[in-house]
Amino acid sequence: MVSEIVNCKRLLIYGLGPTSALARGAQDLFIGALMAVAVHTDTVIQELTANTASSGDLFLFLCINGETAPMIQSATLADACGANLIAIASTGSALARVCHRTLDLVLDSSTTTMTRFTNRLVCQVTLEVLGETIRKTLRTDRKLKNLTSNHSERAVG
Repeated sequence: MVSEIVNCKRLLIYGLGPTSALARGAQDLFIGALMAVAVHTDTVIQELTANTASSGDLFLFLCINGETAPMIQSATLADACGANLIAIASTGSALARVCHRTLDLVLDSSTTTMTRFTNRLVCQVTLEVLGETIRKTLRTDRKLKNLTSNHSERAVG
């Protein structure tokens, strides 16, 4: 999953309602990566960008319950265009079934304030771990490229 994110041309992060702020915050986690990153938190823009997706695009859907109809619609459109799809959603949800990969979260479906807070916190921690893993991968790749180019220069010179 990390290599898919690192190697995509364009990363589109979708969030609605309670995951809108998480999606906007997730954009910062991918600063320094080689791909273009866009965040969309509006259903109309999500549908339009999903409908113009291509095979180099990777969509990251953030949806706590995994049952939000506009997210499922956008995922279906992006899939039809050949994009790669990852969901951070509840295990077994409709969104998780549409996406190619899922970071399955076991979340509480209760609507109490503490439960909503806990669910967002679980999503945030998941994003932070994913972001840090990608940063470490990129640092390792850069170090390997530097080592390879240094050896090549010595061999030529």
